[in-house]
Amino acid sequence: MIEWIVADDVRPLADALADVLVEPLSDPMAAEWIAVPTEGMRRWLRLDLARRLGATSPERADGIVANVELPFPDRLRQAVIEAERAERAERAGRAGQGARGAATADPWAVAPLTWTVYSLLREAAGSDRYGPLAELPPGATWFGRARRVADLFDRYATRRPELLERWAANKAVDAFGFALDRARKWQFRLWRAARDRIGDISPPERFRTSLERVQRGDLAVDLPERIALFGLTTLPTGDPFLDLLDAVSATREVRAFLLDPAPAVTEALRAHTLAAPPVSLRRADDATADLVTHPLLRSWGRPYRERTVLLAASEAGRGTPAPRLLPGPVRPDPPATLLHRLQHDLRHGIAPAPDFTLGPDDRSVQVHACHGTSRQVEVLRDAILHLLADDPTLTEDDVVVLCPKIETYA
Repeated sequence: MIEWIVADDVRPLADALADVLVEPLSDPMAAEWIAVPTEGMRRWLRLDLARRLGATSPERADGIVANVELPFPDRLRQAVIEAERAERAERAGRAGQGARGAATADPWAVAPLTWTVYSLLREAAGSDRYGPLAELPPGATWFGRARRVADLFDRYATRRPELLERWAANKAVDAFGFALDRARKWQFRLWRAARDRIGDISPPERFRTSLERVQRGDLAVDLPERIALFGLTTLPTGDPFLDLLDAVSATREVRAFLLDPAPAVTEALRAHTLAAPPVSLRRADDATADLVTHPLLRSWGRPYRERTVLLAASEAGRGTPAPRLLPGPVRPDPPATLLHRLQHDLRHGIAPAPDFTLGPDDRSVQVHACHGTSRQVEVLRDAILHLLADDPTLTEDDVVVLCPKIETYA
């Protein structure tokens, strides 16, 4: 089974997840498997679950979290790839291919792929076979260039598997089937050369077959009987990720707990997509921004809109269950502060209007002008300490600091 659960606040999602985890797995030694999108969400969720699981009472919050894996979502795809590769290695070992057949190291992983690309680039140095990669600019290294290319090919394998499937069939086209122009054809040539040098088909070429086997239960994937995905605002690789979840959910319980910043906008997007499912899912053809009136949702909300359209299109095309909306916390109505008004407008998809009267003590949104990094940190520290002192219900766990260069400010 697969279930999609959405909320406009992370706490109802955490409560719903805890209600599921209270029921133990049939194997007491198996670890719970909960994919999270970021390191920050991983830390927050671990602390929040520890307040509830095994607690003597909700007020005491003396629970504990143990034997819970919190990987990133792509680990699910990797688990399928590793299961298929281990099975092939076992078959090769039984066939008498010795140590090479028993090896399970993935030659398509970034590290070994880097060395494969490195050897190809060095051999072709000075020729025009790989276009702009023929010459090394001042200050660059062949290894650094090979590593960037290997990262690029790895991202294609994750996010554009259909592209590599076409390249494997010797079709020099892009992800949508259009012929590659001359400036980009070097990628096709270099990837084909790497495939020949490795001497093994790439994971995207056998992934569809692997998914079919997972769906039938023929491929033993190292995953527990139930898995969860928590706090996602996007689908990591789009439609291929839905294919992956469909296959895994045939033999396991799968629950996706999604954050929804604007339920009202989501309903409008779902209704629009269900009424006229898109023929193309290309970003250039997406006109859903026209259905959104709030400027922040139009600009910053594009990944969330794309997720909504993908799920609705899947609901119309393959029968994906409709998401279940959880009620959010009680909020002031009408909004009492400027921050409440901003949140209210975003949640309901309402364009901001200049009709809000700011109270004399309203400091819910603050702007501090500071000179230099050190002064910014000092002012931020004082502001946070004031907030913690003024509100006894606020804790350090409720504070998130966002900045473009976190290492510098840390």
